[in-house]
Amino acid sequence: MSMAAWFVPVNEKTIANLSETPDAMDDFLSHHHGDHDGHGSADDGEIGQSWHYFHFALSDEVDPEASVLSKAVLGGVEVGKDMGYGRARILMPEDVSTIAAALSKMDNVEMSVRDGNDASDNVLENFLAFVAFYQDTATRGDGVITWIVKPDFPVSQAMLLVPEKTSPADLKSKTASAGFCYLLSALWVGMGVYIYTLHENKSAPLRLAEPTTIEVTFERARCYPDPYRKKRALMEQTYSYAPDTANDLGKRYEVLDLVRQPSLETCELALPQATRNPPRSHVWYDKAVPTKARWDIDNDSPSFIIWFTLIGAGILFAIGRSKHGKA
Repeated sequence: MSMAAWFVPVNEKTIANLSETPDAMDDFLSHHHGDHDGHGSADDGEIGQSWHYFHFALSDEVDPEASVLSKAVLGGVEVGKDMGYGRARILMPEDVSTIAAALSKMDNVEMSVRDGNDASDNVLENFLAFVAFYQDTATRGDGVITWIVKPDFPVSQAMLLVPEKTSPADLKSKTASAGFCYLLSALWVGMGVYIYTLHENKSAPLRLAEPTTIEVTFERARCYPDPYRKKRALMEQTYSYAPDTANDLGKRYEVLDLVRQPSLETCELALPQATRNPPRSHVWYDKAVPTKARWDIDNDSPSFIIWFTLIGAGILFAIGRSKHGKA
């Protein structure tokens, strides 16, 4: 049974992946070889004669590296496992461009002379399809993967697989989807900026310009219902502190500490203990504004908002790029 040659256009990314992971070539070849029954389709080109006819008619040499035209069928770098007639071969985009240019300079008469006979109309027609395949692939800037196997069908032929054609409607849909993802990414960034601004405006008045820690004195405590949570209560503990700044010597300022309690009854039971052993001993106050105090120096870093915004926008943008690439 004769051997059949297959030609598939591939982009540089696919070439790089297959070159770095030779084992992936088996899946690639099985996918493409298994999608065709050997009789072609509306998107396939066929060479009605055996692949070796084209090779020897173009090169007159067995060595596939003897000339540019000799690489059209058997040229390229071998990758992967032996397919029965050697391994699959990869022609880089620059090789495809060179071969396409050389093929385009040939005409029907020269093909007949190279064949040594008057080439049939069918052969010449298939030769033109062969040339068109290389020219189209070169125009796209793609490379070519070729391999030769014993076909599962009784017809000996070389198949030229062309990329799946995208209808204008599909192209418009994919482009619109990519644009929508880009728009969502931009809106996500805008939302993040808005939330960040709100956070800054809310936390700015609470920040201490010149934070200094100072000892506090417990004054009193009381319980009252939580105005925002039913059946819950708040324990309000009042402390005082005396700043050591020149303008505030002898003055004492009060600062509150609110502790949530499960109920008003629980709060009342805990009140004596909180009075005897107050949990606070020091407070941070602002030397520039001594009346401003807080229990911790944490300035409520907005890093979470920043990372949440960047990661979300990045994911949406990547999805848009992916859809744009497929279009």
